[in-house]
Amino acid sequence: MAEILDNDLLDMTGDWKITYRINVDASFTFPPAHSNTYGVRLVDAGVGSHGGRKFKGKYSDPPSLKADFEGETFYNRRGVQLVQMLVFNDGLRYLEVLSGKHVIDHTDLRKIWILGAWFNVGNAGNGEPHAGSGFPGVFEMVKVTTAKTK
Repeated sequence: MAEILDNDLLDMTGDWKITYRINVDASFTFPPAHSNTYGVRLVDAGVGSHGGRKFKGKYSDPPSLKADFEGETFYNRRGVQLVQMLVFNDGLRYLEVLSGKHVIDHTDLRKIWILGAWFNVGNAGNGEPHAGSGFPGVFEMVKVTTAKTK
């Protein structure tokens, strides 16, 4: 029987850089046509439902982006954690769902890295009359700093 690994210590708290890769025609073709990188600050929000932790946060760079993050990591002692996030701005009726996994970079174990896919609705970025129908894309997050504890 294969050994079950229990070595993923993913901590979502702290500062991250998130890079969204986007196709404005709403296709899932690769490589995506555009990418945007933003800063995100996340804090712990308690015990998760499947062996992980809940977290919440906001964009930190640029601070003019007004959206809230809620998320949870999922872990069943299989060596890697899954990450599920919701980004929302109720005033703009904007929703974004991101689903990814912690990637352990064996060439740099200090790098904390999440890769996944995202979908949104409410984004009028393409200027089309049906804008708001949303986009799919891929994303990566790289941790910049760990939150300081008081």
